[in-house]
Amino acid sequence: AHKRLITSPPVAVFPHPLASDLNFGRYWNYLRKQTFVLESYTTNINWVMNRALFGVHCYLSWGFVAPFFMAAIHLAAAFRFYSKGVSLEEVTYTSA
Repeated sequence: AHKRLITSPPVAVFPHPLASDLNFGRYWNYLRKQTFVLESYTTNINWVMNRALFGVHCYLSWGFVAPFFMAAIHLAAAFRFYSKGVSLEEVTYTSA
């Protein structure tokens, strides 16, 4: 853009709390703004940092979410087992 540096104010870069009277339209606008800020970089270092932070965020997010999914599946299986009236003493274990 005519070799001019495009900058963003710090308030646009750092996350800020959402409004309490938030509807889908306003939330979608918020997400679009955040995505634009995340995709606005000027150098390759900024691009690498952006991708690294995104990767770390995804890894940590799934690191917290996946155990809850696994626990929910485990509990569902245990409740199904319990609802059929099968006790652990009646189960025969075999090794392959």
